[in-house]
Amino acid sequence: MRTSDEITRFFAGYTAGFLSNTSGDYVSARDYFERALDLSDGTRQVLIKSLDTTVGIVNCTGCLGLSLWTLGYPEQAREQHARMLGLFGEPIDPFARGSGFERECQMSEFMRDDRRMLEAAQRAVALARESGMTHQLGIGMIWLGRAMVVEGAVERGIEAVAEGREILIKLGELAFLDWYEHCAAAAYLEAGRTENGLAIVEEMIDKCAAGGVRLYEADLHLLKGELLLASGAPMTDAEDSFRKAIIIAQRQQAKSWELRATLSLARLLIKQGRRDEARSMLTEIYDWFTEGFDTADLKDANEL
Repeated sequence: MRTSDEITRFFAGYTAGFLSNTSGDYVSARDYFERALDLSDGTRQVLIKSLDTTVGIVNCTGCLGLSLWTLGYPEQAREQHARMLGLFGEPIDPFARGSGFERECQMSEFMRDDRRMLEAAQRAVALARESGMTHQLGIGMIWLGRAMVVEGAVERGIEAVAEGREILIKLGELAFLDWYEHCAAAAYLEAGRTENGLAIVEEMIDKCAAGGVRLYEADLHLLKGELLLASGAPMTDAEDSFRKAIIIAQRQQAKSWELRATLSLARLLIKQGRRDEARSMLTEIYDWFTEGFDTADLKDANEL
């Protein structure tokens, strides 16, 4: 196949994968990303070395890793993510490198590697400031704030989240903001700002119902449950949210989100003295996995 034909096929697959990811169709997204990345070495080098196409191959490589994690293959996700990081050794342009840092933040969050998330966010913000990339600065500040709150710098972290959101709002990039609102809500949860967090997740859940970004749909319901618990709302309300998260994850075949939501529900059931019920549902999803047993969620499930 000619290089030009491969490049056309790459962008068609990458675009289809991106749209599938956005709609919560992770199975199709994985298939599209894998087919897009089935390239000859020559075409791969052309894509990497051209300023117009570098960001595409960085994002496609990174997004495939995120899809693999979501579908329940954390070890394959790590291997794919390492391939994306390997592209950083190439002379890629700042925008593509910044996009790679965003994918690094996402993967670190998925793997619950808070220190790595902080470091990636710091690099993203520094690069955005240095290169004058306002769009990526907004995204980077949200991730940085999220990571800072987890690390204990609560007030500075919340300020960073607010600054990042304000940047994207002023740019009129509300569609991009929707991709990172779950991150802002998680920061508010960690900071104990449950009212702020609930306002965000409830708005985003409404947008999902209206056909908006469904990339984090299950996580939004999971976050809502955790925020309700932290706010002192009735446990039954939190339980309903966790169960909705599980149902959505099952529909999307998002095994890692299903595991994470089941963990939250199991902890709640145990507090209510319903340990047998908790263990039964947790065992069912845990036994589905065939890899990644050193990851935080699977270790927690095994120990609960």
